[in-house]
Amino acid sequence: MSAIILIGPSGTGKSAVVADLGERGWTAADVEDAVARRNGVTLDDFYVLVEERERNEAIRAELHAFFDDIEAEPDELWALAIPSGGLGTSLDDDFQDIRDRLAALPQATIVRLSADLSTLVTRNGLIGPRSGAMVMPRKEFRIMMEARQPVYDSVATHVCDTTGRTPAESAEEIISFVHQGE
Repeated sequence: MSAIILIGPSGTGKSAVVADLGERGWTAADVEDAVARRNGVTLDDFYVLVEERERNEAIRAELHAFFDDIEAEPDELWALAIPSGGLGTSLDDDFQDIRDRLAALPQATIVRLSADLSTLVTRNGLIGPRSGAMVMPRKEFRIMMEARQPVYDSVATHVCDTTGRTPAESAEEIISFVHQGE
């Protein structure tokens, strides 16, 4: 089995890279998108209309279902993008079951996508010609990103910096990680 699991902060390109892997023949899924569709809403509405506790439980259930699928189909090439908060927001929260399950996946290449802060705030729409009054959202984003870093690092086997790179370029590097592990 080969499984690529993409983790990291919002804006690092998890959705775009997993889509590129899907185009290359990997069985690919974006967990956030799958959960939103299952709830009958768009991804944007999912974060506005669904309460945080309910969102977290839906994401947790979807992750367990995907992990079950990965284990049940060991000959498939899997690619999965996990939402930025899908592994929890700290090492002492209640997402340890997800982190344990992820770590137990055989042949999983767990890649933390990263990008510089300027790139991330731009990709997340927190910078632009009229964003001068939006200093606090950028600060909150940086604080959240720094708080989640130990969570990502606790499970990641590789890191791929997506700053200034296309999803295809990032996917190529990530596939090379898989080949290194064979």
